[in-house]
Amino acid sequence: MADWRDRAECLKSPDPDAWFTERVTGPGREVAEYAMGFCRRCPVQGECLETAMATDERWGIWGGRTSTQRGWTDDTHRARTVGGSA
Repeated sequence: MADWRDRAECLKSPDPDAWFTERVTGPGREVAEYAMGFCRRCPVQGECLETAMATDERWGIWGGRTSTQRGWTDDTHRARTVGGSA
């Protein structure tokens, strides 16, 4: 069976860098909105988000959510990388 990534809507984007922004407000938010527009219509959005959460993916938009929306902050990153718990 094919990997869920093979069915991801983001593969159709000519701008793969769009998924690595956190700007959901202010200058540059159009880039995040562009990426999230693909996520909203993606048939594997759930699998994408689950993967990001399971692997503690810190960077980028996964499953239609930024790292901040997935619960990442500088404090949680510090706790996770130093051996604490967030």
